[in-house]
Amino acid sequence: MKQWLACLFLIAFAGSAMAIEPGQPDAMGDAPAWTAPVKESRAERKKRERLEAAPEFAVVELASLSGSIAPPLAPQGPDAPTVSDISPQLIPIPGAIDRIVVDKSERKMELRHRGWVVRVYHVALGKTPKGDKVKQGDAKTPEGVFKVNSRNDKSQFYLSLGIDYPQARHVAKARKGGYDPGGDIMIHAQPNQLPAGRVMKGDWTLGCIAVTNAEMDEIWAHTAGGTVVEIRP
Repeated sequence: MKQWLACLFLIAFAGSAMAIEPGQPDAMGDAPAWTAPVKESRAERKKRERLEAAPEFAVVELASLSGSIAPPLAPQGPDAPTVSDISPQLIPIPGAIDRIVVDKSERKMELRHRGWVVRVYHVALGKTPKGDKVKQGDAKTPEGVFKVNSRNDKSQFYLSLGIDYPQARHVAKARKGGYDPGGDIMIHAQPNQLPAGRVMKGDWTLGCIAVTNAEMDEIWAHTAGGTVVEIRP
């Protein structure tokens, strides 16, 4: 009897040692013929389909951009994530933007929300675009970090947002040099007298930053007083 039980034990032990668990390679290193399927929930499937439709923007929850939930914080700077490659006009801006970045050399303006680049626009600059603004009449767009300090829906342009130029450093330098540092620098749309749908060509302002009327509508709707405006060379 004892010998018979010992035989059964040895057979059972040998069988368990030779068994291959699903998803694991066998003793010869070959992949198993069967792997247990993983069931995908309805919510997971919807999320996957949504992100697959816009893979370039998969780093941000698209659901958060279309609702009241803000996207996660992201690093700022030249490598900040952008949605410009997937028709940004199709993605709602999730709330008030906190930073506007203008790159003069690229004629580009970015709207940023908590570090994420949510819009990119082409811009026109002052008639003399190269270099920092120094004085009244030089037709240069200033460079540096400013803040939105006024909103005007009755200007000579469709809409305009003023920035706090000149700052104390500009005034001090101008006083020392005996000249006027200038002022009235704005982010604005097209001139009111321009026919609907028309856009001024090239760099045409006196030092301001210009966009189209439709773009200005969007900027106006999401930019509050005090928003940071960074203008790079």
